[in-house]
Amino acid sequence: MFSQQLEAARTPSVEDRVAFRNAVEKYQIFVVPRCAPQEVKAYVTAREDRDRAFVQSLRRTRLLSDYKKAIADRAKKEVGTVFHCFGPPPPPPPPPGTATPQSVPDVEPKDTLAEHFAAGDQQFAEMLRLRNAALGSSNN
Repeated sequence: MFSQQLEAARTPSVEDRVAFRNAVEKYQIFVVPRCAPQEVKAYVTAREDRDRAFVQSLRRTRLLSDYKKAIADRAKKEVGTVFHCFGPPPPPPPPPGTATPQSVPDVEPKDTLAEHFAAGDQQFAEMLRLRNAALGSSNN
């Protein structure tokens, strides 16, 4: 009887699973390079251990298949998608007869990187909240 109660507490509702999949799908914006590969790489590198532990926490739950399905669904939606990435406008061409200035390395502004980290962490916190609610736990 206790094992049935435990299993019932760990079996997420359909609504919880859908909300979790949606949150995982949204998180892909922060971990799959599209328009800002330097930002994404920095974020993935900095959060690698946390994200790995999160996925491991899903083992032996129905949410692991939901997690994998959300990633696969997002990838399918993006097949053939052309992302229109916006950045600063290119500098105007130099006046005729002047030397071409040396190229400036393409560096992401710090505030954009900080915004990417903050938004990614916020979305991760939402996934964590939904996981805990779905499984009836307070795992971190």
